[in-house]
Amino acid sequence: MKELDESVLRALSSLRYNKDFEVFLEWLRANIADLMKSNSSMKDDILIRWQQGGIQVLVQLLEAIDSVETSLEMLKNHKDRKFEHV
Repeated sequence: MKELDESVLRALSSLRYNKDFEVFLEWLRANIADLMKSNSSMKDDILIRWQQGGIQVLVQLLEAIDSVETSLEMLKNHKDRKFEHV
């Protein structure tokens, strides 16, 4: 997954505590859990790898959403340090 730029981080930050978005996040978490459970019973190695890749992307997305405030703060600190050196 590509790195999230500042505009995407700000959009996620504005959505993060929206009640409707929380409904979506709970749905996403439930689907990830279901995918992990179904993946453990699969027999086809290729399908297992494909599904693992999909799960990994969804988990990375959730991690990005959960850490959006930290990411924005790190970006701000990086910009501040960059400005100090100019």
